[in-house]
Amino acid sequence: MKIIIVGGGKVGYYLLKTLYGKKHKISVVEKDPVKCAAIAEEMDSVNVINGDGTEINDLKEAGVEEADVIAAVTGKDEVNLISCQIAKKNFNIPKTIARVNNPKNEGVLKSLGVDNVVCSTAFIANVIEQEVVLGAIRSLLTFYHGDLNILEIKIPHNSPSDGKKIMEIKLPRDSIIITVIKADKPIVPRGDTQIDENDLVIIMSRKDKIDEIKAVLVGAGDENEAKN
Repeated sequence: MKIIIVGGGKVGYYLLKTLYGKKHKISVVEKDPVKCAAIAEEMDSVNVINGDGTEINDLKEAGVEEADVIAAVTGKDEVNLISCQIAKKNFNIPKTIARVNNPKNEGVLKSLGVDNVVCSTAFIANVIEQEVVLGAIRSLLTFYHGDLNILEIKIPHNSPSDGKKIMEIKLPRDSIIITVIKADKPIVPRGDTQIDENDLVIIMSRKDKIDEIKAVLVGAGDENEAKN
């Protein structure tokens, strides 16, 4: 698929990481040149445009005329709406997806033609409701009606996985490590990537596998300590 992502912040970044390497042709439009440089350095096959998702010329540079999907995931609802409207009305993109930060705007975006509206506040509420289940694990994103999660885990000193390579860690089925962040630097994980104390592990998993993931990556130690 030919995909355009508007917004290179946390949500856009992890969306890129999830899609990256799956033979999609991906472009990202982001205003912040620092974020653009970081994405371009880490994911060299992504077409990175330092521009504005509400500007037709910037969307054209991103390949909007041939795109199958646009996902506008900036922190501003109006930007996400306009980006999707331009893509749909001017270029007939088949699928538009918009992140909405204010739940009151969800119905507005849907009524104005956005195909799929994703409410960040609903995700946060879901995280709060799952707090007892998640414990030391932080949910970054939930989708497919809450069945799939992107999780962030800080590896504590007593983790069963501390010092092990990814190939040596027995993760449950339907779980995959998306990236490992060492000293604030995200890396593309490989089988021989070592997991160490204080690493942030970003993992995508089914909801019913969270307890198993916690046992493997956090262990039975003090969860509160793992959060800090």
